[in-house]
Amino acid sequence: MSRVLRVKNMCASSASSCTVENFAAQRRRNRAISADYADIYMKTTGEAKRLKFAGGASLGSTHIGFGMDTAADALNGWGTRAAPHEPADIVLEDGTRIKNDGLLGDLMDWQEIGSWVLTGDGWFDGVTYSDTLVGLRRLIYGNLAIYMDLGAVLHFCQMHEERFHFFKDGKVEEFIECFDHFVNYVKDKYAHEHEVYGGEGTFGSPEGGFLRDGLRGVARDDFEASLPIIDHEQRNILEDFMYRLNQNSIPPATFSDLGRRDGDNKAFLF
Repeated sequence: MSRVLRVKNMCASSASSCTVENFAAQRRRNRAISADYADIYMKTTGEAKRLKFAGGASLGSTHIGFGMDTAADALNGWGTRAAPHEPADIVLEDGTRIKNDGLLGDLMDWQEIGSWVLTGDGWFDGVTYSDTLVGLRRLIYGNLAIYMDLGAVLHFCQMHEERFHFFKDGKVEEFIECFDHFVNYVKDKYAHEHEVYGGEGTFGSPEGGFLRDGLRGVARDDFEASLPIIDHEQRNILEDFMYRLNQNSIPPATFSDLGRRDGDNKAFLF
């Protein structure tokens, strides 16, 4: 867990600078998440090479970073500079502080007007500044949620295979039993570190049997049988922490920042 927590907390030396407004800190952490997945992909040895699908996780996190950049560029173009005494929606990597100018009809906002018209289901029903800000926040939140969940699972698998050879020796159910103990330990000790570890969190979730069935596939070196891990990622983690937020899992202030239950799915079209 030390590696996962180090990456989680590396966006800045103080928790205040890990806020959703500080884009530079969030982008730095996104790069660290992508790099950690890539490190697992590159450095696994022996039977732990079965964890090579971590390379796919690195690619996915990298693309989330590109999405963050695209959203930040759009907000920079659509918004206006916030005065020093004004709250900013986002602080860019160069220190520029951006807020919504609220002038959708301003001729200077022709990019926002074009997006609003072209991305909607009907006239004037498309993506706006506010939608894009929600989308950016959900990308940031979802990226970290996946890492805190599956990143910890990957590190557990790598460490335990290299030390105890569950995969090599074919001890599939012993591996699952050990994993269950790990899940209980993390949820008991680290619930304060992230919502995925809380009582309503997705870490180690038995929902649908996706995670453990997938891990059994990894332990048996059966690639196709390991694919349910992706179902766990999509149906459990992202469903609760990015797509359709689980209000029981997320602090009220964060829930509001992320657009509440459904938010606006158009935000992911940017």
